[in-house]
Amino acid sequence: MNFIIKSAAILFINFSFAQEIIKVEIIDSETSEPVSYAAVKFIGTSRGILADYNGQFRLPINKIKDITTIKISSIGYETIIVDISSLSISDINILKIKPKIEQLETVILTVPRKKKKNLSAIKIVKKAVNSIESNLASNPHSYIGYYRDYQIFNEGEYYNLNEGIIEQFDHGISSHKLIDARNQSALYQFNKNLNYKSDSLLASAYGNKEKYIQNADIVSFGGNELSILNAHNPIRIFNQASFSFVYKLEKEFLSNHNFSKGEKIINDEEVLIRILFTGEKSKITQNYSVKGEMIISLLDFGIYNFKYVIYDANKSSPLLNIDIEYKRHKNKIYLNYMSCNNRFYVKDNDVFKEKEIIYNKTLNRFEIEFNRNTNVKTLHKSNFKIFYKNRKMRISKLRIKDEKRIILDIAKIEPELDSTSRKQTNSIQVLIKKVRDFNNRLIYARINKPAYQFREFFVQEIFEDKKLDPSIQYIDKLKPLSKSQINILNNIDDYIINSPLMKRKLYR
Repeated sequence: MNFIIKSAAILFINFSFAQEIIKVEIIDSETSEPVSYAAVKFIGTSRGILADYNGQFRLPINKIKDITTIKISSIGYETIIVDISSLSISDINILKIKPKIEQLETVILTVPRKKKKNLSAIKIVKKAVNSIESNLASNPHSYIGYYRDYQIFNEGEYYNLNEGIIEQFDHGISSHKLIDARNQSALYQFNKNLNYKSDSLLASAYGNKEKYIQNADIVSFGGNELSILNAHNPIRIFNQASFSFVYKLEKEFLSNHNFSKGEKIINDEEVLIRILFTGEKSKITQNYSVKGEMIISLLDFGIYNFKYVIYDANKSSPLLNIDIEYKRHKNKIYLNYMSCNNRFYVKDNDVFKEKEIIYNKTLNRFEIEFNRNTNVKTLHKSNFKIFYKNRKMRISKLRIKDEKRIILDIAKIEPELDSTSRKQTNSIQVLIKKVRDFNNRLIYARINKPAYQFREFFVQEIFEDKKLDPSIQYIDKLKPLSKSQINILNNIDDYIINSPLMKRKLYR
């Protein structure tokens, strides 16, 4: 059932202001949690966008001039229809959608009798894998969408956000997605978004002491960022090797995992079932654990959703997290979105240390200021040593001025030593040890901090019957996307760069 949201007071939008953006957040009406990756369809067109993990999306006014209403849907929720004119351009619009609750018995009748057998979870998954070739399009087609890659660091902040509009051409399910020359991609827009933070270390290659993946390796698939993302879609490459511990979906995935049934879901009068799975302990490498879920149609065993999470000894966040969704388009199932991220570590350059050292000759003392608050319990005289021309100066007393500053009184005046505000001189050395900051971090210590590499693609329009265009310059699969040719697309304004609206919530 569709619900229509309208505002009693209509907001008239001046479409001449191209920079104005409507911002929307979709939340669960019962829990107030964001509804991740909800689909936003532009009614009257074949286009749409997807909300991000935070349930948020943006609608640039200059790109929706001819759009009056949008339809918002997500598996397991009631669909709503929203008038664009009811949305504010000054604040984030919060739209609530309700979990879908219907009597399953009234809809189960749409499932053919032969499908109604009480199949076990593993048999449902086997049927789903065996049905991929018949459910996914076998003819050449394409989809245009919004691509982005970035790193998350420092509590959800985006770094090095590259984003653009990409068209992926797919020759059909029987072709090899990664290496078949008939499967290509074209760039129509691609830039680094300078409104977000940049960090060269976070963007650098793995394998050095400054940036590395702990307890895992990145296997080269011989391609660029988009190729790596496509290689983590085991549905599309079900009969080819993907990532640990899935490998081939039709073979190792089935034997490497234990499956159980979850709840049934009604989606557009189609009955779906959630299948939960965990890694089989005897098949998964020690110190790793796996969990995930699939949403599968009981009509034709089409796979609508595939989530896969790998944990290592660090249980607080996944080592690898995959989230893929397909949607029904007429009589076939097409990609809707892909999101892939992995955890890595970087050496943190923001070390706790002294900020300034001042010698006051009149008072015969050193004043030391630290770059952040200290743990005052660690400020002991014995943790400081001062040398002048290689002679040790005796510290008679340590006094705490405040949480950032201390005073070291010197027992004997050095006649040749003048007052200085320099942090260090050639003749003075100040050694500090065992002092900790308010977070109990040791002075000068560089720690390894976790960060997350994301690659994501969100489909905005599907073209059911479309072959390669010889006039297009396709992406070189062996070079970074930033080195690829940008093509001119006459209707580029139909597609939206859906940049994040706020910090990314990592996991709920």
